[in-house]
Amino acid sequence: MWRLAWKGAFSLKFRAFLVILGVAAGCFSLTAMGAMAFHFHKLASRFESAVGGKIFIRERSGFFGAGAIDEQQLLQLKKEPGVSDVIPLMVARLHAHEIFVIGFPEITLGIPLEKIPSLLKDVSFLWGRYPENPEECLLGINIATQEGMHPDSFEYEGKKFRVAGVLARTNGPEDEEMILPLSSLQAVLGRHRLVSYGVVIPQNENQADTLAETLGQKYTLWQVVPPSLLSREIKKSAVLWNFLTLGTGVLSAFIGGILILVVMMMAVRERIKEIAVSSIVGASRFQIFMGFILESLFLSFWGSLIGLTAGFSAVTMANGIFAKQGIILFEPNLKLIGYAFVLSIGLSLFGGFYPAWYGASLEPAEALRR
Repeated sequence: MWRLAWKGAFSLKFRAFLVILGVAAGCFSLTAMGAMAFHFHKLASRFESAVGGKIFIRERSGFFGAGAIDEQQLLQLKKEPGVSDVIPLMVARLHAHEIFVIGFPEITLGIPLEKIPSLLKDVSFLWGRYPENPEECLLGINIATQEGMHPDSFEYEGKKFRVAGVLARTNGPEDEEMILPLSSLQAVLGRHRLVSYGVVIPQNENQADTLAETLGQKYTLWQVVPPSLLSREIKKSAVLWNFLTLGTGVLSAFIGGILILVVMMMAVRERIKEIAVSSIVGASRFQIFMGFILESLFLSFWGSLIGLTAGFSAVTMANGIFAKQGIILFEPNLKLIGYAFVLSIGLSLFGGFYPAWYGASLEPAEALRR
């Protein structure tokens, strides 16, 4: 049965080539889109972890440098009941000329020198230490990669800062950041006593939303963003992105299954007399059914193997090319390969089931008359 199924699958080489090519294209798309979806999921998880339990205070005009809040007014929030700490932050583009970027933008983040360790406590170092004076900075790994991984200094807005350390990869916004002491960034940009936004650390994280509502009612000139709102928006973005990426990949794989359905149906119609002869000489309906199922499995297996290998190689190569520019788009992993392979084989079985059932259900006498 196995030998006959193999012979039947490749009896028409051009037809077999088309099926294998279609399945391979579906698996390639599923691997690439799935790797992109996995990477975005890690980004979203990291970002959600970074903002969890924190309340953000901003001027209503925006986060990235557009807002201008008086630092001393912001620090008055420390006196509010339920507030453990307030960290003023300043954000600016690392490269002012950048208009469009893929993923997180490269930014300069100003943090009070004494608050840097507490704000980055969950981030480890690739090498180095925290800044100890206003002349030092930290670099995210993607920024450091562009400078040779162990730069002694980094120039920003015409001023050189000594690199105290490079942060290990987090797959989050930290990878694209240059971190300066807040006073240094304010001086470089000429925005003394001004910050972009503030982070309020509540005494009780479980009461963060309630505290945010209280602060919002009292400080109406600012926008007070509770952690639950940020978490909800991040999850909505992740769901939309997964739908677009994984949906595209699954659709491509489904098209491969439809292609197998069409081709196998053609194969059954072309071999009706062969099916009748097989029945007459003693082949059971189950054997005929399994013969066609095995044919579709052979074709889908080779198509899946080629598509998954090409897809994994392509995303790995793309990551290597884009990494030189500080961009990571894909997260290939063996679990994804396994899911894609199982889905591809499952869709191929789905596509081959009806033609196999149709061929097995033919009566020999009726088949010979056709």
